[in-house]
Amino acid sequence: MQATQHLKRTDRAYWHHSPDVMLAELDTRLTGLSEAEAAERLRIYGLNLFEAVHREAFLVKLGKRVLNPLVALLIAAAAVPASAAISAAFSSLSQCSHSP
Repeated sequence: MQATQHLKRTDRAYWHHSPDVMLAELDTRLTGLSEAEAAERLRIYGLNLFEAVHREAFLVKLGKRVLNPLVALLIAAAAVPASAAISAAFSSLSQCSHSP
């Protein structure tokens, strides 16, 4: 019943094995487990559940990323040419509006 626990790291690529080999490794068959086998595995391994992961709020994640020094440097580096382009656009607009 502990067939999956003794697999070596290189043997975990299950797609390299034939179905018969995998059925033998997992100690099962194509028709599935009997009620008794399923109850025994439930007793040994427990329920097939995963633990819910506590997730941080979106703004907290965003804040952590923005406060990263490299990200802040990249944002500042992008802001300089953007502000230059915006000021150039406004200056050209103001020149167009003053001409007769």
